[in-house]
Amino acid sequence: MRVYPEKLAQQLATSPAPLYWVAGDEPLLVQEACDTVRAAALQYGFAERKVFHAEKKEHWHEAFAEANALSLFADRSFIDIRTTIGKLDHAAILDYLERPSSDSLVLVCTGKVESASLKTQWFKAMEQACAYVPVMPLDSTRFPQWLAERARRKQVNLAPDALAMLAEHTEGNLLAAVQELDKLALQFGNAPVAAGHVAASVGDSAHYDVFALNDALLAGNAAQALKILHVLQQEGDNALAILGALGRELRQLATAAEDVANGMAAPTALRQVGVWEKRQPLFGRALQRLDARKTREMIRLMGMVDLAVKGSGRDPWQLLQSLCLLVTRAA
Repeated sequence: MRVYPEKLAQQLATSPAPLYWVAGDEPLLVQEACDTVRAAALQYGFAERKVFHAEKKEHWHEAFAEANALSLFADRSFIDIRTTIGKLDHAAILDYLERPSSDSLVLVCTGKVESASLKTQWFKAMEQACAYVPVMPLDSTRFPQWLAERARRKQVNLAPDALAMLAEHTEGNLLAAVQELDKLALQFGNAPVAAGHVAASVGDSAHYDVFALNDALLAGNAAQALKILHVLQQEGDNALAILGALGRELRQLATAAEDVANGMAAPTALRQVGVWEKRQPLFGRALQRLDARKTREMIRLMGMVDLAVKGSGRDPWQLLQSLCLLVTRAA
């Protein structure tokens, strides 16, 4: 069944599915949809969270073997599977869903499904068997309404001209929009916010965002990456949101590195994993520094950041610094 993000919480509360597939390329909205599933899983008693980065068939087998594992003493499991759309093993998913475990709830997170795939038999079978959550990007006509709703939820009282100005400055960057709303909430509470206030807030910003961090990482600029990360931390950004925004391109990089290690030419590997043409030169520079061994370590570090945010005891910001240094430094 298809469940749109705005209906996801309601669906989870009334009739939870054994497996949720969240697909999209807008980092903030994808992260929030995944967080909604995780929160519901915890409420239903699926307390033991296990994260898998599924890049090969054996990773999928391991994940579903864990989902099917029975224990008299362990908590019910929340199986969190991260992958790219090109590595989605729909056959393994459909096989699991023929007899899903009542002791596990599974979340699969990928990039968006291209329009051509929507007509395939495997996609139709997946949509019938699981809860498919398509996360669509916001176009220019929907963005102001989305921003106004976010402001209302954060109790930021934006005047119409202030809302228009904020929408103009942050369109296409939802993480930046949320960050600006958080700053305005701290400054003004629920007092009226005029366009002049927005102009001052946006103008005082260092204009660092997680997308600039991604560019610095791929370019191998360690000093710039660490500086941006420090600014994001000082401005109160969420470490998990940063990780979520970095995740798609870093996983593309890791997959491409594996393909290059297996003999594929770098340009072909980048096209195969869906890297946009205009970003292929940046990825190409990263592949010159990073082999498959280092990108596997990168994926491991990303998992550690995720666990740290969830309470493993490690400092997620220190782990993000280690991630920055790993990705930017030459071999």
